[in-house]
Amino acid sequence: MKPTLAIISSYNVTCGIAGYTAHLVKLLENDFEVTVLPIDLAVVTRSAKSANRHFAEIIVQAKQFDYVNIQFEPGLYGGAETSVKNLNMLLQHIKHPSVTLHTIAAQSYFTIVYFLKQLLSLRLKPAISQMLSDIIQQRYRKAYKILSLRQQEKYIPVFVHLKENADFLSSDYGLTDVYHHPLCYLNSDQQIEVIEQSTIEEFPRLHALGEDVTIVGVFGFLSEYKGFNLAIEAIRFLPEHYHLAIFGGLHPYQHVPMNGVPAYIKALQDSITDGVDISERVHFMGQPDDDTFLRAMSICDVLVFPYQETGQMSSGPLSMAVDLGKKVIASRTKAFRGYAEYNSRQIRFFDIGNVIELAQCIEDVDNNVEEIPPPNFTGETNRKHYVKHIVGNKTATGI
Repeated sequence: MKPTLAIISSYNVTCGIAGYTAHLVKLLENDFEVTVLPIDLAVVTRSAKSANRHFAEIIVQAKQFDYVNIQFEPGLYGGAETSVKNLNMLLQHIKHPSVTLHTIAAQSYFTIVYFLKQLLSLRLKPAISQMLSDIIQQRYRKAYKILSLRQQEKYIPVFVHLKENADFLSSDYGLTDVYHHPLCYLNSDQQIEVIEQSTIEEFPRLHALGEDVTIVGVFGFLSEYKGFNLAIEAIRFLPEHYHLAIFGGLHPYQHVPMNGVPAYIKALQDSITDGVDISERVHFMGQPDDDTFLRAMSICDVLVFPYQETGQMSSGPLSMAVDLGKKVIASRTKAFRGYAEYNSRQIRFFDIGNVIELAQCIEDVDNNVEEIPPPNFTGETNRKHYVKHIVGNKTATGI
């Protein structure tokens, strides 16, 4: 009989962690009887009291399982103080917990001296920005301290996506049993299944373009840091048979003005229509669900990730693209360079913001007929990674 595993996470909502959890369930279902205990974001964001009550109810359910994995991002677990309190409560009351950290807050460089210097120089925006960033990161740092404290009482494996993250948590916060593996979603069987199910006919707008076009795909929520405007500009430097397909929409929690067009949507439209109008070569495909997302990637000829630097440590869409064996181009952000330490031969890099280099990379990669080597790290290695460390010294099936 397989051991039971509960995963506490957002689920069946438009959220990167929810999507990752859905794939993790599929990867682990041969080793565990897996159940997701979904976090109700409407309840959690209503008030601290409702969030605390919600996680108290989740703890009652979680106690029935042999193992429990906590997919942790502070915003999913409550407000500034509530999120850390609820994490602590989960770790205390669950017998065999593990924690996956999707974001790592670096050591704070905010000081009152820096803040006052900026104010005295009338540089209000950087002063306030730095202060707000530090307030947000305090939640992460408090969570690391709680994890370190609870690890002194029991075995709590912590999963992160980069070796740099593991080293940071161990050296700066004294965490033990921190294990790193890149984001990976698909094993080989799942990859084949997605590819076999993917047809251009599912996307009539792209199908209507005919067989002689090259489809360049960008994916994710429409946000300035994703650099979609750079991909649009790159199309201008490419022959007319290159078309850009934008698979994404506004984040469901993004503020939208009551009247008028959201600023980034307006900026994208201007990028398309200013000067020579290229709207016939740029296609807004909407926000696909998780399964359609993968099939959309599969039918594109080249996948581009032109992100700006944000300090993020991972990217789900880029990992999916590599899982599918696609031709991938990415900007040299910290997250993408970190991922390349695991799977380096699957990505062509360009300098952040260099639109001409991006256009040249697209053409080079598209014309390259060499077979893309399989990645070293995949959904299968991710499965083994989770099972080995969740169970610890005990034995689970498949290991």
